Amino acid sequence: MTITGYPSYNFKIHQMYTDKKQVLSDDGMFLDYQVDTLEGSSGSTVYDASNRVVGVHTLGDGSNQINSAVKLNERNLPFIYSVLKGYSLEGWKKINGSWYHYRQHDKQTGWQEINDTWYYLDSSGKMLTDWQKVNGKWYYLNSNGAMVTGSQTIDGKVYNFASSGEWI
Repeated sequence: MTITGYPSYNFKIHQMYTDKKQVLSDDGMFLDYQVDTLEGSSGSTVYDASNRVVGVHTLGDGSNQINSAVKLNERNLPFIYSVLKGYSLEGWKKINGSWYHYRQHDKQTGWQEINDTWYYLDSSGKMLTDWQKVNGKWYYLNSNGAMVTGSQTIDGKVYNFASSGEWI
């Protein structure tokens, strides 16, 4: 991996450096490596051997020997956004035109009850609308993504839905 930052062993104002090192560990969330950077280098880009961005340099272990990067992957994006923007991802967020729901930085999927209303979020966490077949049963999610129940008129036709939302 390659990282760019300010070296703590040879600091010069306005002079950054690039260093290539081996990854010491990879737990799926963090990459640990031995690159000696100064505090304030957080946010630097971490690249793999093919020069693809794989992480964001975040912290060290306090010894100036081991530093870490948060890996760029779907699981870690909420955490990265919260670190870089200084806020917590909670609740509904509109990202690239689609709605997602987060609880404690985690993107929710599947059926979710939020404020006494049921929503269905696909495997990527995107809120779905319209007719959806879930586990062999049909449901209708209105334009706000809320699951409907009871008697509903949809496109001029009356449909009945169980209290579970299933079309009957």
